[in-house]
Amino acid sequence: MADVALGHSPEPFATCNETHNASRAEASACKMALGLFHFNPHWGGQLRSRHRHCTEALAPFLRALKRHPGWRVNLEISGSGLEFLQDYYPALVASLRELVSAGQVELISSLYTPALWIAFPRRDLIESILRNRDCLMKLGFKPTRIFFSQEAFFGEVVSTLSDYFDIFICKDDYLNHFFSIDYSNPCFAVGGKQVIVASGHLLYESSLLAHAEPQLAPALGLTERHRLYIEHSSELNNGRNFPARNGRFGSVEWHWYHCGDGNHFGTIYKPQDLERSYNDPAWERWCEAVSAIMNIAVFGFLLFRSLRRGSTLHIAGNCRFSSRARGTQRPRKGFTPGWVTARGPRPARTGC
Repeated sequence: MADVALGHSPEPFATCNETHNASRAEASACKMALGLFHFNPHWGGQLRSRHRHCTEALAPFLRALKRHPGWRVNLEISGSGLEFLQDYYPALVASLRELVSAGQVELISSLYTPALWIAFPRRDLIESILRNRDCLMKLGFKPTRIFFSQEAFFGEVVSTLSDYFDIFICKDDYLNHFFSIDYSNPCFAVGGKQVIVASGHLLYESSLLAHAEPQLAPALGLTERHRLYIEHSSELNNGRNFPARNGRFGSVEWHWYHCGDGNHFGTIYKPQDLERSYNDPAWERWCEAVSAIMNIAVFGFLLFRSLRRGSTLHIAGNCRFSSRARGTQRPRKGFTPGWVTARGPRPARTGC
């Protein structure tokens, strides 16, 4: 079952303790399941929608993490979202703080509020960064050095933010709209800054699992409504949309099982759907099963930490990524590059 769901290797992902306690020979083969769950507690035009996001999406997700102390995930929330949580649900902020302190969650919070920042002056972007850092410090969180280019808001301007961030994250479905890229490398570079390409979605993993183990869905309480939801979410359960889902560099292998909205974990409806957006226990059990099959145990962005230490994974300087590229760029001697072609095939735009 895990073999089919992963679409990669029949061997399970090593647990955190197994990885840390293994001999050098055993530790040389490192496998990671990567998940980045993005929550916007303050998002939505109605106050009820914001509360729904907190109570029916984020709260069940944090409870699920506490039920599985071996899981390691990345969680993205903006500063204004954290403030909304602190104002109305301080217990959730305390729970999140505990998970971060325990090393179970790596909190990524780049801006004070998600915005179409590429359409506004740089001073607005810097103000959002600085205000967000003040917010994080007041709430007891350390400012992150990772910039999450959510909703496909990504461009070369990120290279000017080196005073605040070391690593930038973007999504492969966005890049595929403009470039033809070989994702066999773990990171790229834009303006000398490291860029990690995220991928995957829980709905795609769900579609694989549902086909591989047809008896599992009804056993966990899924209904025909859930099955149709998985089947009809064609953009998010289509593997062609996630070319960077699997990767390998040397002895390190990784699998992106989700990068997107966190509300997909507990309900099949968006928080603004006030009539139906309630936590669905059956759907949550299903997503827990999907996540368990991923054996999420290695710290989500262990890859980032390896890059910071300057290990053999540090290849960003050898592979350049630029939207100004013209044609296929030449590899450096002795290096297999991630090809970047500005005039390559242009797949249809996909959702995220």
